[in-house]
Amino acid sequence: ATIGVLSPFLYYNMFHRRKLFMGDSGSMVLGLLTAFYALSFVHEVQSTPSELSHPYSWLLALTALPLLDLLRVIVIRWSQGRPIFSPDKNHIHHAYLNMGLSHNQTTFIVMELTLSLWLFVYWFEFLTQGWHILVVALLMLGIYLGPILFYKLKQKYFFA
Repeated sequence: ATIGVLSPFLYYNMFHRRKLFMGDSGSMVLGLLTAFYALSFVHEVQSTPSELSHPYSWLLALTALPLLDLLRVIVIRWSQGRPIFSPDKNHIHHAYLNMGLSHNQTTFIVMELTLSLWLFVYWFEFLTQGWHILVVALLMLGIYLGPILFYKLKQKYFFA
């Protein structure tokens, strides 16, 4: 049902000039639903026989990009002596927009990064839980920081 409700937002914001804005309440409800679905997923995997042996890694992969973005922005604001809830343009999607990408391209990149992390989580199912979470955490950092570092290196060495 949630995907059905969100699909018009994605469609309308991707393919029309005018945009739909969800607002704070809508995004808070979406966060609540995501947390509920995530906890339900972990409970379901642990209570029934399943091929997925590492539900926490799947949870980590689902929330990887938003969590890393949140932590990175909080550390930046805190280190600059600013309130952590103050607005700025330090979020990952702003970095992609500053690279010259459109909003649609930025949306697809973030979705592709999340999907690629899910694929890695699936491929590394054979590892034990501790190693699995470590590999997923390292992949999270690589997938999150990789495109930004690549762009900065490209700018420094090829367009200097």
